[in-house]
Amino acid sequence: MSLGAAISFASLLRFDVRIGVCIGVITALASCLYPERQPLHQAAFNVGLSAIQCFCAGKILPHLNSLPRLAIQESLVWLMAACLLYFLITTGSVATIVALCAKQRPLHVWRTTFVWTAPSFF
Repeated sequence: MSLGAAISFASLLRFDVRIGVCIGVITALASCLYPERQPLHQAAFNVGLSAIQCFCAGKILPHLNSLPRLAIQESLVWLMAACLLYFLITTGSVATIVALCAKQRPLHVWRTTFVWTAPSFF
């Protein structure tokens, strides 16, 4: 998880999906170039993943603004659903790539590597 994830998610809350995806792609691209440049295949994966996760989470978040005067509990449900989807896409994709490279099962890699990050992500 990076600061870029927080910026991307905040942009999805503030703006619509298109702007949120653009900001997500820009933050991912910036982190691929600075402080040191990532290999092209890694940068392409990270930028593409950012676009996908922002788009998917962003499709849930409009419900926060479209329903008239949501109660705080209803707002939290939609927010947590978007956050969970963002988390699962991010960690699931990275776990799958790591598992393929290490010739392991993706679920095993996800459980041993990413499950413990969930509390800090949320």
